[in-house]
Amino acid sequence: MKLKSLKIINCNWLNVDFKEMTVQLSTSSLPSNAFFNNIYFLTKKKIKQHTDKKITYNILRQYLKKKDQILSYGCGSCHIEKKLLKYGLSVDCYDKAKNIALEKHKIKILNKKTQLKKYDKIFISNVFYSMKLQKIKKEISFLKSILHHNGKIFIFEHTMENLKFTQQLKIFLLNLIMIFKNYFFGGYQLLGYIRNNKTYIKIFELHKLKLKKKQNIGNMFFFEFLKLK
Repeated sequence: MKLKSLKIINCNWLNVDFKEMTVQLSTSSLPSNAFFNNIYFLTKKKIKQHTDKKITYNILRQYLKKKDQILSYGCGSCHIEKKLLKYGLSVDCYDKAKNIALEKHKIKILNKKTQLKKYDKIFISNVFYSMKLQKIKKEISFLKSILHHNGKIFIFEHTMENLKFTQQLKIFLLNLIMIFKNYFFGGYQLLGYIRNNKTYIKIFELHKLKLKKKQNIGNMFFFEFLKLK
């Protein structure tokens, strides 16, 4: 038996202990905008590049060209984007969260969708896990609207296929323990969901985006989708 999805519950992220935060936490509701604003304010210079970002950058280098108009949707701390810009690529960075600590990066973050234009390539790295399915559908519909004909969307997500059943069961049981701890002591937050590949592929194909490639990269999956019309 395999689970279709698993909750991601934790007491820290980006080297920030959630008990430091001034927003209300929940193990049953996804993070609010205030949560992300608060965590990026607290993290400041604590953010460090980790293996996922290195893998993502190396994959993107194979697909992005200097002539492309590129959008990073949900850019977060911009570690990947900084490297792509240094490589000479044209990349717009969008994230609705404020207070992102980028003193060293000197990158302008676009916070409004009205600031975005048409793009040849869009990449989204570990963003959809933090959304409900209905929200993901709306985001994909919007992204398709700002993608040129024959444009491509690249997705990087942790999925159920990366986990053996014993690992899935362990996460499930740990989640129960964290929910119990949160009830008595607080300090835990539902960050999102690990879903299976079929869930993401089905949503994209419903929006007339054709799957061109699916690849297991480390502990993530990489998806390449093509806009048909």
